[in-house]
Amino acid sequence: KLNTLNRKIIEARDIGLIQAKALPQLLQYPSISVDPIIAIMGISYTNIDLTAEHQVKAHLHNNKKNGLEAWISNGQHYLESENCPFCDQSLKDVELIQAYRSYFNLEYKRLKSDVAQLEKLINNACSDSIIGSLKSQFEAANATIDSWQQHLEVTRPAFNEEEARRALSNIRHILETLKQDKESNLLEAVSTVEQLKKLDDEWQIIINITQSCNNIIENALQQIMQYKQSLINLNIEQLEQQITELNFAKIRFRPDVVD
Repeated sequence: KLNTLNRKIIEARDIGLIQAKALPQLLQYPSISVDPIIAIMGISYTNIDLTAEHQVKAHLHNNKKNGLEAWISNGQHYLESENCPFCDQSLKDVELIQAYRSYFNLEYKRLKSDVAQLEKLINNACSDSIIGSLKSQFEAANATIDSWQQHLEVTRPAFNEEEARRALSNIRHILETLKQDKESNLLEAVSTVEQLKKLDDEWQIIINITQSCNNIIENALQQIMQYKQSLINLNIEQLEQQITELNFAKIRFRPDVVD
């Protein structure tokens, strides 16, 4: 009991420093944005002929000139009639010209550009920084809780980094599979209903890991706040008086004093 009273006196004298100590912070719940990816999966164009692309690519391959594709693409703006703006000959029923018009269709070009962005969108959505940030926050909270262990026993939180990274990896795999499906079926909408359910399940694993960690941090915060409140009621004079009384009692019951 004497040790307890002496410890309380020390704490009462250091109350200012103790009250000013940092408190553990809850982990911020992460977010993931797959809406732009899913939106691209839903795009479909029925008025674009993939055969046109093959024809144009073959023509470009047979006439290897730097900037030829851009030159032909820009030239589409001058095709205001059925005659060639360069030689004034009729372009009616010229198959390659029809292929140009389909291939260089703005909607088709936009679709190809959007699909080309999928890799970047997936990398951003599944960035390692998601788990890295959670881990950093967890380590900071743990370090803060450890600093309170000299005053009271507080349970340390746990963060299942391995499981969280596995879930994020699974999410990347699901999105990569969708990307490959879209690249193989450029003009058709790709169904995402089943994959979205899998994505939600995997993401919920990460949320649950975060929640589990925060539950322990919240309990630690409650313990620390209760402890800090208890310090306010400490009275050094009363504690010293109790120590004095205990010491007198010990002396009174010593064998040499009793005799």
